[in-house]
Amino acid sequence: MTKVTQLSHPHRIAPERRTAHRRKLLLRSSFRLRGRFESFALTVRDISSTGLLGATPNAPFPGGKIDIDLDIVGTVPATVVWSASGKMGVRFEHVIDPNAVQKRITGSYGLYVPPPVPDLRRL
Repeated sequence: MTKVTQLSHPHRIAPERRTAHRRKLLLRSSFRLRGRFESFALTVRDISSTGLLGATPNAPFPGGKIDIDLDIVGTVPATVVWSASGKMGVRFEHVIDPNAVQKRITGSYGLYVPPPVPDLRRL
């Protein structure tokens, strides 16, 4: 007779393999396949110092080498680890600072006061 062992979490088969804390964000970006000039739209969903989760209709196959444009950080070389259903997970070829990816917004967030309208009466 065969003994059947039930998993404690059947919905989670693969163990967690992330090595760095991920930060959730929503950032428009782009990527291109290494050695190509055409760029594709990418929406970054979360990011860490070692990789990111992105949404794109043009996800390359796993193992593909890409260059991601992260605006402030610059172009970051990466490797596609997985891709499915319009999403992809990538691993950066060097560590980045995920806090530097988001633009810093400064200024006053008080009540907006429109500039005065000039009086255009004839004299």
